[in-house]
Amino acid sequence: ASRRLLNRLFYFTVEDEGILAEAFPRFEPEVFCIAYKVVGADAVHLTTHAALALEGRWATAQAGQLDSRSGRVIPLVLLGPAAPGLPPWRNPHVLTRTPRWVPRAEPAAELSELASGPATRVSGPLGVGKTRLIWEVLKGAGRAFAWRTHDLDPPATSLLELLAAERQRPLWLVYDGLEAGSPETWAEIETLLSRRDLGKGLHLVLVGRSNTAWPESAAGLPELRLAELTGDAWERLCQQLFHGLTLPPSVAERLAEGAAGNPFALEEGLVHLVRDRQLRQVFGSFFFGGRESEATFQPSARFRLHAEAEAARAGDPTPLRLLAQSEQPVPATELRAAAAALTGAQPPAQWQQPFLAAGLVESAIGPWGEGLQLAIPAVAQALGEALSEDSARRAREALGELLAARSSTAEELWSAWPLLAGTDEGARTLLAVTRSRGGAPRDEQFSALRSELATLSERGGDRSLELDLLWALLPLARRLGRLHEMQGAIERGLVLAQQSPERFVAIAAVAAELAQKEGRLRDAETVLRNALGAARQLDDRRKELLVVELGRVLVQLGRKDEARELFRKTREIAERADRPGVAALCLFLLGNLAFHDLDFPTARQLHEQALALRRKARQPATVSASLAALGAVSLAEGNIAEAIRHYEEAQAALESEGADIEQSWALLGLGRALARLGDYAGALPVLRRSLQLREGRDDARGEAIARVAVAGVLVRLGQTDAALAEVRRAHFALALLPESEAGAEAELLLGEIQMRQRHPAEAAVHFAEAERLFRAAGNDIALPEVLAARLEAEVATAAVARVEAAFEALAADCRRRPHGSAAIARDFQLFHAGEWLREKGRRQEDPLPFLTSAHAELMRETAFLDPGLRQRFLFQIPIHQAVLDAANRRGLPMPA
Repeated sequence: ASRRLLNRLFYFTVEDEGILAEAFPRFEPEVFCIAYKVVGADAVHLTTHAALALEGRWATAQAGQLDSRSGRVIPLVLLGPAAPGLPPWRNPHVLTRTPRWVPRAEPAAELSELASGPATRVSGPLGVGKTRLIWEVLKGAGRAFAWRTHDLDPPATSLLELLAAERQRPLWLVYDGLEAGSPETWAEIETLLSRRDLGKGLHLVLVGRSNTAWPESAAGLPELRLAELTGDAWERLCQQLFHGLTLPPSVAERLAEGAAGNPFALEEGLVHLVRDRQLRQVFGSFFFGGRESEATFQPSARFRLHAEAEAARAGDPTPLRLLAQSEQPVPATELRAAAAALTGAQPPAQWQQPFLAAGLVESAIGPWGEGLQLAIPAVAQALGEALSEDSARRAREALGELLAARSSTAEELWSAWPLLAGTDEGARTLLAVTRSRGGAPRDEQFSALRSELATLSERGGDRSLELDLLWALLPLARRLGRLHEMQGAIERGLVLAQQSPERFVAIAAVAAELAQKEGRLRDAETVLRNALGAARQLDDRRKELLVVELGRVLVQLGRKDEARELFRKTREIAERADRPGVAALCLFLLGNLAFHDLDFPTARQLHEQALALRRKARQPATVSASLAALGAVSLAEGNIAEAIRHYEEAQAALESEGADIEQSWALLGLGRALARLGDYAGALPVLRRSLQLREGRDDARGEAIARVAVAGVLVRLGQTDAALAEVRRAHFALALLPESEAGAEAELLLGEIQMRQRHPAEAAVHFAEAERLFRAAGNDIALPEVLAARLEAEVATAAVARVEAAFEALAADCRRRPHGSAAIARDFQLFHAGEWLREKGRRQEDPLPFLTSAHAELMRETAFLDPGLRQRFLFQIPIHQAVLDAANRRGLPMPA
């Protein structure tokens, strides 16, 4: 037969030890917790682990070993009588070594002074080191002392017997564990306190926890209240206990943080690691053998028993177990109500007072006003773990429902939600948070909503509630740039919203947006056309937005005429119906089409009309988009100063809105404009900020575009290695996506770097690929730049036939559009290559007209700038300096 004592300790009475060996297979996982006694004998044998659990208060002797049929060998000790000579504090042999004393100067000095009097008290919470402090102070002062009691057991000998045996005077009698002292112990203390000669050879030190019920005769004695270890003392204790255990720093930090200044909790946390086989004993020493990510502070079974006993001593521990489930201070009334709902028994009206006196809880201000929190983190964890998983779940739900019901703000609802997480009520509470606006940062709300959506789907919960969660989640995902994480949920939403046309259309628009970002343009077109079919019964405004989105997709598919017609018709309908927002959007998109067709005057006119409508609506994001578009037009026309003003206004409009993604595009334009001005040092931080706002979002192409822009400025600052690292990273990311003009920009910059490294043949390959990608994307704006770069590379290779072909390609572009922001580099390269071909006897015409055109365009763009900026623009940009040098040689007029 066996019976379980305390926790994981089995006590056996057996006829012989062989029977015990046969029983081992059933108890192998807990074999270190065995004690047994052979019938007819008085000796009690324990495994060495079980002996350590005795807290060092009994003498033990080696008693061989116990062999199991599984091959395990268990060391045994023989339990002897109580050992009064051993130190009275707990854990004298934690990890087979005695922890050294860590001096506590201030309380030690105070106790030394108080102990000189007839009697004194020492109090404090569980495990803060009261017993060890008294032992060390009395021993250090050379005082004779005797420990009379440890806990509820009365003294083993009479007072007369003790005084007869201990003849040394003065003598200090220590009564420890008085929070659970027996009536016999208190009677003896009362007798001693009434003696007139107390303090004249005999002194008392009375030790109890914070809630000790001191009798009237002792309540007035001087008292030392001991708190947890802090600062250097706590660090020294941790270092001492962790020494030689090879604990990873992160594990040591978690243990120290979990124990929070409580020596007993820290020692028992290490004991738990031993029991959990994360600390393993090899040749007498312990070493960490667990997983760093999984090793956390966990109270041992013994510490949990002490915590439970301490809570039960103060009253019904149910409210404390409930409080342990919450990470926030909770009002006492809600804890009382939750305890009644959970157990059917109502705690007293002022149930918290004994626990406050015991130092187990403390008052604190929380989300719901004045509340209570557990004062000792390790005790809080121990009480929380005392409940079974099912009981803990019911406790959390009972408390969470009460707190959610009394919550009136987003902050209060957000604080109640963790208790209800994973339930329908938790999902509704979280939805209330999102509707109230506030409560927590957006990224935390996103993670919480996503978790609730996943658990609700897994348990097959309410479909309408699942759709509500997705409806709240999608705007957050877009704002945070995390739509790419939601593809499965979006597909699920299209199924859930079949009976809700309005939501179906909105989710379909999001699905199309995600498909566009991932380069799945055909999928995006299909989704949008299906959504238009489902939107027949919806209002015109929603249908118009779908049509506009479809037009965006058609532009990317190269069907610009079809898209232009959609935008034009939608604009007319919106204007007739007095929907200026939709009309402004169509004007904006028509302006973009005109810009890509190189019709800059028309693009400017359309964007200015869109801006005027958007300013009236006072929507910063759309105003900023129009300003940025005008900045792009100004830059293409060579008016850099105006472009900078537009981009700065666009960025300022968004900065106060927290619209990171939109702000990134405004910063990108501003950085490019500053680089065009020659202010590379000013452009670099702006472009880095643009990249930072895009990193980790759901737009890999947008991030790559910003990264290439950063790399371009690094090249011009002479930081070629850093530029190459950035552009290669962008190039790799773009290689995983469908081809686009973003890839062409990366190829163009790679070619420029190769030119700087004097590898013109390799550069020409990159320029040819950039030209192919730009043409495939229908981007005529960038062609002059890439054709000019390719011509420069071919001249450097000195391959006459290829130079002639590149020259003709660039000259054709020059005839098609004689002016533009790229005309300076284009025309100068035509002049330079024309001179080279003339020297080779391959051209008769003087290329001076090309230089004249480049020089005229340079002067035109310079005229837009303030005098203070002209010097930088003319002489700090290499191509501009080259134009001026050539113009000077050919006798063209120089700028004043």
